[in-house]
Amino acid sequence: MERRAFTLVELLLVIGLLGVASSVSVPLYRTYQARNDLNTATEQTIQGLARAKLLSQSAERDSSWGFFVPAGILYKGESYKARDVVVDEVYPMPSTVTVSGSILEVAYSKLDGRPSATGSIILTAVDGEQRTIIITVAVETEGVATNAGDTIAVCCPGPETKTIVDSAWPSYESQGCTLGACPIPSSSSASSAVSSAQASSAAVSSQASSGTSASSVSSGGGGGGSSSSLPPGYFLICHKPGTYAEQTMTVNQSAWNNGHRKHGDTIGACVSTPPVDTCPVRFLIQEDGTVLTTASLSVVARALASEITYGTGGPSINVTVTFTKKKNKSWSSLFDGDPIEAGMTDTVSNVGVSSQVALKIRGYFKKSGWLTFDETAVTNDGSDHTLLLRRGDPLPQYLPYGEQALLEEILGDYLDANGRLTIAPHMLVVLAELSTITYPPSSSQDFQDAVLLLEFNGGPSC
Repeated sequence: MERRAFTLVELLLVIGLLGVASSVSVPLYRTYQARNDLNTATEQTIQGLARAKLLSQSAERDSSWGFFVPAGILYKGESYKARDVVVDEVYPMPSTVTVSGSILEVAYSKLDGRPSATGSIILTAVDGEQRTIIITVAVETEGVATNAGDTIAVCCPGPETKTIVDSAWPSYESQGCTLGACPIPSSSSASSAVSSAQASSAAVSSQASSGTSASSVSSGGGGGGSSSSLPPGYFLICHKPGTYAEQTMTVNQSAWNNGHRKHGDTIGACVSTPPVDTCPVRFLIQEDGTVLTTASLSVVARALASEITYGTGGPSINVTVTFTKKKNKSWSSLFDGDPIEAGMTDTVSNVGVSSQVALKIRGYFKKSGWLTFDETAVTNDGSDHTLLLRRGDPLPQYLPYGEQALLEEILGDYLDANGRLTIAPHMLVVLAELSTITYPPSSSQDFQDAVLLLEFNGGPSC
């Protein structure tokens, strides 16, 4: 019986094919493994940062929380070095991935969840492939960072706003650029702010070219004021000290950012001055947005609207409100903690003199098959996510998102023919926007995620 076997040529051919296959597959596997490790490190970092922010915003264990990227450690405390090691949570980081960049750890402040540092975290695989994670103060609703390939806005010396891919950030950072668009003076009307700033800029340019000497302009009342000879870098605002006694002033960008914007002033000269109110002031608005009471009183909160959905035509997002009278401590729920709806009313009693009042407004949505929305705005966190409007203030001119109502419709009962608020001097309108704040505003930025009316009752009578 004849038996067949491999010939030497066939055997050598098989060995050769195996060698070729190995020479191709092994590098491919190594590349796959390196990329998989890099993806794992990226996901672990983003999850660790997101959880640190969430724990900080909820004041878990009455503390702030942070994430140390190289070791993949979620820690309790203000820094990795001073952390409470007993409660460390480990997010294993592949040993093949190295960590570099301008920051290696981020701690988020308790309650408002603001990062301790902004900049870039760069993850590098063994084959040189990189992922860049950008940490900013204004965080997108879907996460805490952007991944490589996304574009970001940066403010470079000049100042000049540029849009770059995130992988280019380290180079721009070394040139003195900062994350986020360059600040633009913004009044209650975004469109009028831009046009006013452009007008001021044009006036300054005209002045420089003609050689006209610069002089500061300041006129009382609502008579306006000349803007033809403003000093470089200055522009006109309408200053509002708490009543109708408006005054046109000339300020620079620093003065605008450090007080006038949050104080409720608006870009441009005052248009008209209604009669001065004689009702004693029951509260003052501090520069950071804290409402300081000037008498012992009670505060009645009325929900006028909450129009926010998860995308156009998507499900409604529940918005809840909490109240503090102790400078962001001892928060208590308004409306029994229920999602706000138009017509709801609640009263906070025994608000003493010099109480430091603030509201925390949270939008939350989670459902199987949908991304989670969890964003919070505090009226005195300096983030521009809330607006405090008083008697005589105009409404911000934002278009409604999707099919939602105009602010003018929501607040129609409280507006005069010129679109100014006619609420009593002891009342305050609170507007909240829970999406990312941009300048110029995006289509989703309409400041009607929560619309509230606060009435400060008690103290001196009118």
